[in-house]
Amino acid sequence: MGKTGQDFTTWKGNYRRIDFYIEDVSTVTGGTAKWAMSASSTGSTLIWKSSTGATDITLSGKTVSVFLQASDTNDASGIAAGTYYHELRLEDIAGQPSTPAIGTLTLLPVVLKT
Repeated sequence: MGKTGQDFTTWKGNYRRIDFYIEDVSTVTGGTAKWAMSASSTGSTLIWKSSTGATDITLSGKTVSVFLQASDTNDASGIAAGTYYHELRLEDIAGQPSTPAIGTLTLLPVVLKT
């Protein structure tokens, strides 16, 4: 079952690991996951991560971890501070899709930049 209200805050240009605990499965290991951030639930994707062939997302036990790199939200990314929609999509080892988490990502500005 999906969870709404999976909200979190981070700062522009910061690394952030986001862990999603998936309650209604025995394991996520062996599945695949995608995560996206956009201005709204119907907006264009601004950040997209995948567990397929990359280290942007890891799946272990009942946890899906998404890794935001500093470059995903720094000034060069063109993404402004603000409030965004995010969504996690999971496919189990049988290929069955689900959306276990959606919520709001609040991206705050920083004074000190790297």
